[in-house]
Amino acid sequence: MRPNSASASTGNREKSDLRKFSNAGYMSIVAACIIGINIILVGVIGLGIASFIVIAMVLSATSLVQMILTTIVFIRFKNFIDKTFGSNTVDTLVILVLLGELALTTTALLMTILVTLNMTTDVVSFLTIIGVAIPVAVIGIIFGIKLLNLKGEVNLLLKSMAFIFISKSLVLGLILLSAVFLVIPAVFNMTFMLLLGILLMRGIEEPREVEFV
Repeated sequence: MRPNSASASTGNREKSDLRKFSNAGYMSIVAACIIGINIILVGVIGLGIASFIVIAMVLSATSLVQMILTTIVFIRFKNFIDKTFGSNTVDTLVILVLLGELALTTTALLMTILVTLNMTTDVVSFLTIIGVAIPVAVIGIIFGIKLLNLKGEVNLLLKSMAFIFISKSLVLGLILLSAVFLVIPAVFNMTFMLLLGILLMRGIEEPREVEFV
């Protein structure tokens, strides 16, 4: 009875994990859609074609929801990597990337609002964003490289995600000319979140060894 009980317990745990990853996948896709909405809202603010107060409130609310969803998704992604590949090598990087994304989203939102309200200058906004974005870009490139070196059946999708994340990080680190250009890494980020949602919804593959070159 004990072996059967242990097997049933393992099976239930696997189903629970699968359900959690699948739910996180849906959250990731929703987060990607919210990023798209935020890009449009920032454009509306820039063009001044709607009430700033209303748009700013909506943008703040959607950004908050995006950050909450991103936090949940990245934690699930870390667990997914641990479970799928039997390694916690990228755990620290996942957390650092998450913290960087949250810091960058918050900074970009705050600077956009302050510049529009003339409470700060474009130069101060630019320097502030650079101070946050460059470390985030460096961490993102390292993270993408680590993903590229993961081995396993999900490697093709992970490679696509890794290249997108590296591209986003490079753009973030090199373009940084104005808030307008932050739309480009935002589009990369939206694509990454869509692929991450697909990856998580695929469920757990058999554990694979992780090799880093």
